[in-house]
Amino acid sequence: MKIQSDFVKKPLIDKGQEKPVIIMQPGPIHLFWTTGCFYFWELKNSFNFVFLVPDNYRQSIDFQKLVSLSSVLHVEYESNKEGLSLHRNYFKKYSELLLIYRPSHIFMYNQAFIDNMYLNYLSKKICKTADIFCFQLGRLSNDWRTDHANAKSEAIGRMAKRYFIFAKLPLFAEITLMIKKRGEYLFNYKLAPYITAGFCFSPPLNIYNGEVDISTMISYTSAKMNTQLTYSEREFKGFHKLGIRNLKLIKHPLANVGESFFKFMHGEIKMEEAILVLPSYGFTSKLLQEGWSQAEVVEHVSSCWIEALRALLLRFPGHGLKMKLHPVSQQDENWRAILKKITTEFNELEVIDSVESAEWWIVKSRVIVGDVTSALWWAAMYGEKIVLSLDIFGYQGGGDMKQDAGIQYCASVGDIEYVCDLNIAEKYQIPQTLSDIVKGGEHEMSNLQ
Repeated sequence: MKIQSDFVKKPLIDKGQEKPVIIMQPGPIHLFWTTGCFYFWELKNSFNFVFLVPDNYRQSIDFQKLVSLSSVLHVEYESNKEGLSLHRNYFKKYSELLLIYRPSHIFMYNQAFIDNMYLNYLSKKICKTADIFCFQLGRLSNDWRTDHANAKSEAIGRMAKRYFIFAKLPLFAEITLMIKKRGEYLFNYKLAPYITAGFCFSPPLNIYNGEVDISTMISYTSAKMNTQLTYSEREFKGFHKLGIRNLKLIKHPLANVGESFFKFMHGEIKMEEAILVLPSYGFTSKLLQEGWSQAEVVEHVSSCWIEALRALLLRFPGHGLKMKLHPVSQQDENWRAILKKITTEFNELEVIDSVESAEWWIVKSRVIVGDVTSALWWAAMYGEKIVLSLDIFGYQGGGDMKQDAGIQYCASVGDIEYVCDLNIAEKYQIPQTLSDIVKGGEHEMSNLQ
């Protein structure tokens, strides 16, 4: 399909007078508040921005406050279309915006989703000199396959709750899910792009089965315009192992501009003497898949948390106790039962609405506790926080954060007694910032490959 530019009546910006333009595709809104907003905050004085975001960003008061700033030229709210309409919308809208704004830089939240593939492909056709960056949204897991297996267990669990036959025949549910995902892959990456624009996609990562094609990843990310940004030496090496090239190690913008960002959004920040507990979602579904009964899962997980919370209150006397579940957990009957047992034991526990921003509660709390939730990764980068990863539940992959700088690992409840009072992070010594990379003047980095 030929890219049309007839709709362009006149330039919307004067390229000679205005700042260069960044087109940013920040991904789901809850991940925008972990990373994308800080990228914007660090670069807003040097660049103008165009945002490509899902339609639910419209309802966010905080996002509307942010994009009211003069450095935001345009927000493209992507409709909730499906099928071929979705593909046609990506092709048409992205082509138009690239032609109008002629960005100097493009920031994408991933390399492999359909919206990423269209933006990458069209950028290289229309804005051949633009630098394309893929920025890391969350913590890179040490075990990608375990994460995918947990996600699959969650999906099968949802199917079992909706259809009785899948509850009785879990193997049938797994086969049905596999066929469904295979069909979605062929439609979204092969058939629909070919019908829409005359080409097919070969993603380096299959988002439907979790498999990485190393050779495709190497060729896909070796091009000059595909730079992957990451924030720690462990993750740098992990990305390289996956086949990702053109890696740049930077200090997470949160560590540079987080304080000024939150002051703008919420006013003066007062840290509370509080223990914030952030359990992950998905591991309970995996235990059920392994043959545990619902009653066994509820009793085991709640007992572990109750024992840990007692130890935490002894280690940090005078601290308040707060717990926020993952947004999906609020609809999960197992987690509702777990939470009921915990709140019965601790009358002083404040339960935070799961739809609220975990990041803002992290900023306000002194002690952050979880299992292997990526919220711990984020909290460790913010500043003077005590961040604890509890590997006490018997989850597969429960020790995944053992090597993460800034996170104190507890293999047993007894370890809580000996945790340090300060953030022990060392990765914030990374001198290279996002601004260094984007505006030039990179510091020389050691070869971590």
